[in-house]
Amino acid sequence: MHEFVILKAIFVLIHAYNAPLIKEVIWNPLVVPWIKCNTDDTSKGCTGPAAWGGIFRDNHADVVGCFTQNLNISA
Repeated sequence: MHEFVILKAIFVLIHAYNAPLIKEVIWNPLVVPWIKCNTDDTSKGCTGPAAWGGIFRDNHADVVGCFTQNLNISA
């Protein structure tokens, strides 16, 4: 927020987009020795390259591993 105040003070126009959806997520600790994996995918444009990735967390929410992979396909 501090940076926005500075930019406004020197008359820099800011065109911030509204968030399409804000969703509260509550993380519950896992049972020892479980590991949680969250994955997601993405595509750059309608016909752009596609990729996916994931993150592994332990019962303390510490990151124990992660990955990304180009799928070598277009969505």
